[in-house]
Amino acid sequence: MFDMKSFKNIKKIVPLLLVPFFLTGCLNDLFEQPDYTYDGPNVVEFRNLSQTVTEPAAGGAAITVTNPIQLISAAGLADSDIAVAFGVDADNTTAVAGTHYSLNTTSPVTISSGSASANLSLDVLDSPLTAGQSGVLTLVLESGSGYEAGENIKTYTLTILGSD
Repeated sequence: MFDMKSFKNIKKIVPLLLVPFFLTGCLNDLFEQPDYTYDGPNVVEFRNLSQTVTEPAAGGAAITVTNPIQLISAAGLADSDIAVAFGVDADNTTAVAGTHYSLNTTSPVTISSGSASANLSLDVLDSPLTAGQSGVLTLVLESGSGYEAGENIKTYTLTILGSD
């Protein structure tokens, strides 16, 4: 068992082992800690910046594609409804509405109060694309009242591949 000498040695070692625990609390006070809390303006972005989908086989049902539009804010959630406008970038779009795709969500899409995102939905249609061909749909978020479109995250590109 333990004798008195061992007990005295333990009494000397235990305080030394506890010193680092006491100092770690002090270190936070000695060195400034960075604050990573977002405090900028409300920003909206597409969660997925690009996707690729193969169109349905001839006569097949449309393929539904969804892409969340997210809100980045200091509060984390919308404190009121936010109507987010988007549009087709005609200069970078080769897919044809009604032939290659159909938007299920109209502009503006609403991010509801208490939420951090809203889904944009579209259908990829059975189109005249053949294997090796593709069509591209490019959507762009627009800045609006109470939010900005994130500069590098406001564009969504959907590539539609032709099927056999």
